[in-house]
Amino acid sequence: MDEFRKQLMESSTTIVSLDTPMGDMGDDERASLVDQIADEDEIGVSDQVERADLKKRLVKAIHNLPERDRTLISLYYYEELTLKEISEVLGVSTSRVSQLHAAAVFKLRSALRVSMALAAS
Repeated sequence: MDEFRKQLMESSTTIVSLDTPMGDMGDDERASLVDQIADEDEIGVSDQVERADLKKRLVKAIHNLPERDRTLISLYYYEELTLKEISEVLGVSTSRVSQLHAAAVFKLRSALRVSMALAAS
């Protein structure tokens, strides 16, 4: 009986490569097993690396901003204060805070573009 169970287990075990085509996706493409079991909501490793790199560049760009811009970015994005609340902290009008915010974001975008261009070359 033990030998029968052993033989039964061995005969029912199948090894399948994750790259083996399993189904038809149309357009002459066939889905592999890894495509069918992949978690679409999970962030891929390359995306995680790109996000970490972008975060590192953004932190550096924020650090290089003038003190007032860093304060504004911190209050707006980290402390989640409204423009009105920030205007009270900085002692300027709400419309001026909006202008300063737009300028700070522009500086950050420019710094990130330069950083990404240098990394690509």
